[in-house]
Amino acid sequence: MIMKKGQGISRGCSLAFWFTTIISVSANPKPYPFEWNTTHSFGYDGPWHAIPMKIGWPEQIINLYPGGTWASVILGSNLSDSFKYDYPNQTWLSSSEVWNAAKSEPTRPGSTENYDIAQSNRGGVTGSLDGSWRGSDASNITGDGIILTDRMTFETPDNGVTIPNISISALYEANMGFPDGSTVPMDVGFLSLGARAPQTFGNYTANVISEYLASDERIPSNSWSLHIGSVAKGIAGSLILGGYDSSRAVGDVGTYDTTDGFGGMFANLVDIQMGISGDGGSPWAFRNKTNLLRNAKNNTQSISVRPNPTAPFLFLPNQTCETIASYLPVTWQWDLGLYTWNTDDPRYEQILTSPSYLDFVFQRSSGQSNLNIKVPLALLNLTLTSPIVDTPTAYFPCRPFDNDGAEYHLGRAFLQAAFIGMNWVNSKWWMAQAPGPGSLTSSIITIENNTESLSTTAPSTFWADSWKRVLTDLPNPSSSTNSSSDSNNNSGSGISGGAIAGAVVGSTVGGLALLAGAVFFFLRTCRAKKPAAAPSSDDQKEAYFPDRQYPMDRQQRWPVELAGGEPVHEIMTTSTPPQELMTTGQPPQELMANEDNK
Repeated sequence: MIMKKGQGISRGCSLAFWFTTIISVSANPKPYPFEWNTTHSFGYDGPWHAIPMKIGWPEQIINLYPGGTWASVILGSNLSDSFKYDYPNQTWLSSSEVWNAAKSEPTRPGSTENYDIAQSNRGGVTGSLDGSWRGSDASNITGDGIILTDRMTFETPDNGVTIPNISISALYEANMGFPDGSTVPMDVGFLSLGARAPQTFGNYTANVISEYLASDERIPSNSWSLHIGSVAKGIAGSLILGGYDSSRAVGDVGTYDTTDGFGGMFANLVDIQMGISGDGGSPWAFRNKTNLLRNAKNNTQSISVRPNPTAPFLFLPNQTCETIASYLPVTWQWDLGLYTWNTDDPRYEQILTSPSYLDFVFQRSSGQSNLNIKVPLALLNLTLTSPIVDTPTAYFPCRPFDNDGAEYHLGRAFLQAAFIGMNWVNSKWWMAQAPGPGSLTSSIITIENNTESLSTTAPSTFWADSWKRVLTDLPNPSSSTNSSSDSNNNSGSGISGGAIAGAVVGSTVGGLALLAGAVFFFLRTCRAKKPAAAPSSDDQKEAYFPDRQYPMDRQQRWPVELAGGEPVHEIMTTSTPPQELMTTGQPPQELMANEDNK
């Protein structure tokens, strides 16, 4: 369901009030948390949380995903410039969040430069389809639009905040492409997370939200923090300007340097692991599997990745997605470039209702331990809807991506379980584990201009606790198997004196037996040295070649580890204890030689 325009946010404020809000300067800067849409979710590859923004005058409520820098990206209709050039309109989906430029008055408070900026940028805004974070490269989004300005208002728990002349990339065309050649229109744009400075176009200035509020001394610093949460698991989103919610970060917070002025948040991903937390059983024959991050040659490899809320999927090397998928009940759909869950497979419920996870391991500064961010597999059970598919389809969001000079992205699927933030002033950014639905009480802390590190409320052990009311442990293997194994291990642990004596006498005979056995084995090997026949059935092949990769379009077949079955036991013996060999009383004799062997 898409929120209807005009619903969900009070409009009971006059233009005079908003104008007063625009020009006032706060003597007490404080962090500004955004209000999220709590009645509707968005996206035909989600569901995802979004933030309602009031754009233009009269106001139009448009929901946006947070992400990107400089201009906020919105889907537009009836766009034109000061030469009265009308830009072509794509046929947007009826459910899309589209801003109608014709409804915004040409001359209005805070937007007098609108058409002049559109004129100076006539010819398109290539590079601003995704807020300049290059998620469009990975998502195969193409389109065009114009830069303009308009007023924007967002809600906080205290009141509404209006900013004039906000930089807007208004798209008149934007489509996401799929491997089979099909395309679907974008349905939701992106709310910019700021920049170091406003944008300038000749004599005109286009504001960016966080920088404007910091310069106006309404927030303590030009900074932000974000946890997008999860619609399916009831985790609310959190976006704060000038501060962060310490309850949204669990354990250590990694500190990194930005690489450019465009919000270049990159971290070195050194491994992906698969595991299960808690004391229950495991849906696999292991409790933790490492070295799942692989390159095209199937070698382990570290890669540079960008946490990016403007991209939906986990854009990772092809071999990495294949390796992870080989342990899951999923099927590769070449036309979508995605894996879909086999919902009829018993392991589907086992995996997605248990505390199983993917663990993303990031390198930190020299001398610091790696940063681990665990994403429950339950969060990676997302839904494709129309127009991508005809009927709602559960999918696993690992998109094989041969970057070819582009960037690897960990999109919204990853950021459901991760906290990120940035200080534009000192070029620091942060990343940490985010909690599950059982989070702590919100505690908003100020980010100052010189803040370089963040503290948290919850220890790393809290992550497992935060998921306990949603994810449950699987039953452990039966206790009878364990007790049987214990009893066998304990039996026969001592050796009797008679057995020792028997071993001394029997060693001579045993040596002769070993010599004869070796001769027999050598002759048998020389007579028949041919390979064993390969197994015929597919099931036998997977056991015979446990490491071989098979096409993922074979329903419910993937490489697996051999099951553990029954425990190993010692060979059962008779109850008769070892005895000394009876002798004839004759002394030992040498064996008579055969004349043929001389």
